[in-house]
Amino acid sequence: EDVDKAIDEMRSSQSAFSTITDRTAAESGDVIKGNIRVGLEDEEPAAEEPFVVRLGEGRLPEELESGLLGLTVGETRTIETTLPDDHRDEQLRGKKAIYIVMLEELQEQILPEVTDDFVKTLGMGAQTALELRLKVREQLEKQQEQQEQTEIHAQILKELLESNPFSVPQSMIDGEIRGLLVRNGYVDPSKMDVHRMPVDTFREQLGKLAEERA
Repeated sequence: EDVDKAIDEMRSSQSAFSTITDRTAAESGDVIKGNIRVGLEDEEPAAEEPFVVRLGEGRLPEELESGLLGLTVGETRTIETTLPDDHRDEQLRGKKAIYIVMLEELQEQILPEVTDDFVKTLGMGAQTALELRLKVREQLEKQQEQQEQTEIHAQILKELLESNPFSVPQSMIDGEIRGLLVRNGYVDPSKMDVHRMPVDTFREQLGKLAEERA
C-alpha cells in the first residue's frame, strides 16, 4: 500500500488537467479553480488570491471542504469554520475563519498510466514498472529504518536526561526557543534580528521542549 501511494504521488506530479464540461457543480475528486479571500470573525477578509485545489485529498479543513461540495461555476460562496484547539497560533484557537470562494472552472485530473515509458521519465534509474516498484520499496524501507533509529536515539537521550538531571542556563534555553520559532515559521530571520528578540511570552509554551533540546 505504501508503494502504491508513493507511485500515485509520482503520477500526480505529472498529471494533466481537462475542463469538465458536462456539469457545473463541484464533486469530490474535482479540481476547483478560482479565487479565495480569507479572514477572521469581525475582521475584513484579506485580498483575493488564486485558489486551485483537488477536493477529497484531505488538504483542506473538513468544514471548508464539505462547504465547497456543490459549488457551481460562477458562484461565490461564503464558508465559516472554527479553527482547531491545537492551531499553532494560540491566539487563533477556537476563532471563526471565513472563506469567500468564487469558482471559475471545474477540472478533472488525468493521471498517467504506469507504463515503462512513464517510468523512464522519472529519472530514478528504473526501466520498467517492476523495477520502479522495487526501487520505491527499497527507498521506503531505508526511510523507515532511519525513522526508527531517530526514535531510538530520542528515547536514549530522554532516558539519559531523566537519570542525570542538571540545570541549563536560561540563555541557552532562550536560544533554543528562538530556533524553534524560526523552524516553525513564526519568525522570519531575514526581517528581524532573531538574537535580540524577547522570548518571555513563549517560555511557558516552548520552555520545556527548549530545555530538553539544550
